Amino acid sequence: GRLSDLSDAVAGQTQALEDALLSLHGADGITAEAERIRDTVLPRMSELRIACDEAETLTAKSYWPFPTYGDILFSVR
Repeated sequence: GRLSDLSDAVAGQTQALEDALLSLHGADGITAEAERIRDTVLPRMSELRIACDEAETLTAKSYWPFPTYGDILFSVR
């Protein structure tokens, strides 16, 4: 189903993000590192977030291991 597809997407996108982060070690200086973050890391983070946000809407709260956005928003005092 859709949740299984999202789980696969999250796993693949997590690996892509990890690879992007590891590539920062090969950057030649802080400017090159910043460019890699802008061009590679941030887009990978966005892709991962899209899949995670959709998975959150399809998963029962009792099975979701993280606080939801609503939990965080309404717990601030």
